[in-house]
Amino acid sequence: MTFIENVFKYGISKHNNANITISIAVADHKLTFFCQNTIFENTKHTVRKGIGIANTNSGWNSCTPTATSLISVPMITCLP
Repeated sequence: MTFIENVFKYGISKHNNANITISIAVADHKLTFFCQNTIFENTKHTVRKGIGIANTNSGWNSCTPTATSLISVPMITCLP
C-alpha cells in the first residue's frame, strides 16, 4: 500500500498532466508489482528519509519470514 500511496502523493500535479502506471503480474511463482509516476522537475525538493519503504520491508519480512524477498528499485527521471 505504501507504494500506491506514494504514487498519488508525489505524482499528481494541479498544474501539469501526470501519468501513473500500476501493474501486478504473477509468473513462475513470482509476484511482480510495478508502479510509476511522473516526477516534476520544478517541484520543491525535500529530503526524504525513506521511512515508508523501510516500514514496508520490515512488515514484509514479519509476514513472510522464509523464502521470499521484497526488492524495490527506484528509477528517477524528471520531466520539465
